[in-house]
Amino acid sequence: MTTMEGAIFEIFKGRRGTNQLGARRAGQEKKTLAPLRKQIPSHTTYTLLDIEIDLAAGHSEQAEKRLRDLNAVMPENYAVSILLAKTLMQNKRYQDGQQLLQSLTKKRPERADIWYLLAEIEGLAGDIVNLHQSRAEFFFLTGRYQQAKKQLRYALKLSRKNYHISAKIKQRIRQISATEKAIASL
Repeated sequence: MTTMEGAIFEIFKGRRGTNQLGARRAGQEKKTLAPLRKQIPSHTTYTLLDIEIDLAAGHSEQAEKRLRDLNAVMPENYAVSILLAKTLMQNKRYQDGQQLLQSLTKKRPERADIWYLLAEIEGLAGDIVNLHQSRAEFFFLTGRYQQAKKQLRYALKLSRKNYHISAKIKQRIRQISATEKAIASL
C-alpha cells in the first residue's frame, strides 16, 4: 500500500459510522486528499470522496450541487447515482431521490441495495404503496419470499381502488410464489 493509499484508507477508516465531522477534521481530510486530486483531477473516486467529506462536514447543499453536475456528465455511474440519492434524501428532496432511484432500478433491477434505499425514500415521501412494493423487491432479492409477499399484500390493500396497480401487484405475488415453489423443488 502506498503512502497516499494509506492516507485514503485512514480517511475512510476514521469516518466509518460518523455523519458529521468537525470543520478541522474535514479540513485535514481535504488536505490529505488534495495531492491525489491534483495528480488525477478527474478521478471519480477521489471526487466522490471529496464530496463525502463535504457531506460529513454538513455541506449537503454544496455536495448536492456537485453531485448533480457529476450525474449530468456521468448519468450511468452507479456510485454517483447512489450518493446523489442519499444526498437528496438528506436534503429532504424525496421526490427527486425517488425518481432517480426508480430510474436506477430499471437499469439494475437485481440490486437489493437500490430497492432498500428506494423503499426508505418512498416512506419519507409518504408514498406507502410504492414503499411496500420496493420492500417486496428487496425481500425477494434477498431470498425472503414470505416477507416479500407480505409487503405486496400490504400494498394490495392500499391500492384496491386502482385496478391497474392491483393487477400488477397480484401478478408479482404469483411470480414470487412460482419462484419460491421452483426453488423449493430443487
